[in-house]
Amino acid sequence: VLENVGAATRDTSLKACTGGVKIVVCGATNGPNTKADLQRVIIRQLSIIGVTIGNFEEFRTLIDAAERQLFVPHIDRVYPLAEAPDALRYMEAGEQTGKIGIAVNPELGE
Repeated sequence: VLENVGAATRDTSLKACTGGVKIVVCGATNGPNTKADLQRVIIRQLSIIGVTIGNFEEFRTLIDAAERQLFVPHIDRVYPLAEAPDALRYMEAGEQTGKIGIAVNPELGE
């Protein structure tokens, strides 16, 4: 699980994990300190790994892996641009289990 938000999503990230999963923390846009349910971490044998921004070569490797679809982000829903306010309300309600997309040009699937 890639956790890059912080307090607003940390608990959801922990709840989404099953045995032995690694949670990679690479950001905290909601602030520097958040509470974590350590019992959940212990019982589910989770690993929490903190990372910083790597160098350009590591970034290029990550982009290459994404282009080859070695990992695919979970897309919860995609809204047309005209429904962006609905997408924002959905996100604020905390109902999503993955990314929320906005289709800027539905004819192209983008």
